[in-house]
Amino acid sequence: MTRRTDPGTPAGGRPRSRRNMRQNGALESVGGHLRRAGVGLARVASQGSTGPVYVATFRLPESFGGVTHAMLQHTRMFARTTSGPVALLTFEHGLDVSERRRQLRSAGLLDSRTELRNLWAELREAPRAPWAKGHVLPDLPPVPAHHAATTERAGDGSTVTYEDTAGVVARDHLRADGTVVVRDVLENGRRVSFSYADREGSVREVRGLRRLRRLWLDHVVQAPATLVVESKGLLTAVGMTHPPGVRKIFVVHGSHLLAGAADAHGPLDPKRSSFVDHLDDFDRIVFLTHAQLRDVGSRYGHRKSFTVLPNARDTTRVRAERDRRRGVVVARLVAAKGVDAAMRATGTAARDAGHHLLLDILGDGPQRSSLEQVAHTLDHVDVRMLGHVTDVPRRFASASFSVLASSTEGHPLVLVESMAQGCVPIAYDVRYGPSEIIEDGISGFLVPSGDESALARAIACIVAMEPQRLESMRAAARRRADAFSERVVRRRWRDLVRN
Repeated sequence: MTRRTDPGTPAGGRPRSRRNMRQNGALESVGGHLRRAGVGLARVASQGSTGPVYVATFRLPESFGGVTHAMLQHTRMFARTTSGPVALLTFEHGLDVSERRRQLRSAGLLDSRTELRNLWAELREAPRAPWAKGHVLPDLPPVPAHHAATTERAGDGSTVTYEDTAGVVARDHLRADGTVVVRDVLENGRRVSFSYADREGSVREVRGLRRLRRLWLDHVVQAPATLVVESKGLLTAVGMTHPPGVRKIFVVHGSHLLAGAADAHGPLDPKRSSFVDHLDDFDRIVFLTHAQLRDVGSRYGHRKSFTVLPNARDTTRVRAERDRRRGVVVARLVAAKGVDAAMRATGTAARDAGHHLLLDILGDGPQRSSLEQVAHTLDHVDVRMLGHVTDVPRRFASASFSVLASSTEGHPLVLVESMAQGCVPIAYDVRYGPSEIIEDGISGFLVPSGDESALARAIACIVAMEPQRLESMRAAARRRADAFSERVVRRRWRDLVRN
């Protein structure tokens, strides 16, 4: 981590796992991968054109955070900079494709040139799906004996879950007319059979959901093309296939290390580190920060496929009357975001500086009620819990400072949003991102992770800062934000895909 100055002064492991064993054979593995994919890649390169671009994500929820925003931004950038068609591929069961398309386009989040496709919607709607290859069965396997059946709506179909005293024994995924699309039979939590039935009555044993995903990808992605994978849940489905003429890019969202890891060899986050098993399965691994690229490279071996492309944000300036006493926190209300620490630090700063401060909390989540209780204990700060809002740039433009007290990050775009509006950011210096966005003491403040006292001192520093220096910091923040503008990052993505 970068050594930081006290913001109150003027500016001036874990043992190697089995995953590590892959490092010794990295060159041989990369060489084998290049031999497998070489003909297809040469074909794409020789044409000097990207062809279609497919962006694959597991889910597209109705309410989403930074990762999904970044993924949607990628699809918009591809739609505006590539000559071929762009498709967003989703694998979420129950997605209402037409309604979600309408919502995203009305919000300006999905370009009109981008096609939205979903595995389950196409399984339900197509008369036949010849790509769903498998052993032909005379009929669907019977549902095992059960004592309960629960039905849940899923898009334009539904799911029926059958249970006995030991747990789930089967699931039927149904069309709107009640016919079975997929029957998944389990025994003691392990899959026994996974069968697909088309509208014409033909039944095939597909051998599992991962295989079904791979078969659909093979059917949808037409070479020469670029496939950008934005979800760790698709690593196996995509990583194990090497279709000729298809360049595969994986985007790493979030830290692969647990919060508080001391160095690159610290404990892994089991929910976010699975990509390290697939470093040789993609033609490009895109990291959001140089620090994460270095950490992964030092632990698992550097690859020529590694590259850095930060996330981008619209940095258009918004006019609003700024209140020097106001701070803002934009975050999902979960423990990892440290909103309670931001609130307490603001209260401490207000007390120590002798000012009454205001703090707006934008976002929602399971910790809302407990955070409201924290707010009631603060004597020198008025906290407003505003939930989800649609005018975040204006909120930053009307505030003097923002606080990010997360325990871990990937590349927090909320910092760029804040800086674009001249709202001075204060952030814990966590892995990864804050130190590559904020110039400490120039365009914002970085403080040691988990140090609420340092966080409070930084807030107090901004509150007491003489106007000329404060305006200088605001101007520096705006300039720094421009490095992460859509225009700049879009050009870099265009070059990566084209070359």
